[in-house]
Amino acid sequence: MSWFGNHSSSTQTDVEAELTRLRRALEELSREHLRGQHGLSGLRSRAETLWHDRDWHARDLLDSTRAAGRAAQDCARQHPLAGVALLLGIGAAIGCYAYCRRHPEHYSNWRRNI
Repeated sequence: MSWFGNHSSSTQTDVEAELTRLRRALEELSREHLRGQHGLSGLRSRAETLWHDRDWHARDLLDSTRAAGRAAQDCARQHPLAGVALLLGIGAAIGCYAYCRRHPEHYSNWRRNI
């Protein structure tokens, strides 16, 4: 006894249409899966490239930081008074900032006089 023998032809065509639709959906999923694999390998290679570039950037940053430190040390040796003046200026700026944070009424009066 056949499955389609007992049903009308419209039911058989409906089932065949559904099977065709499912086959197409399966083919589309297969294509998307292949595209996804290619995309995944592309992302993996990009991540590896960024990982290796990170090492280069870190080395460049380390070298430039060391060079700046040596230049600052040389400048401080050649101009000791400029170094002391710079430290006093930084200290004064931090002190003014701290004072304005603790006493906001003085800061608001100063802002009104401008």
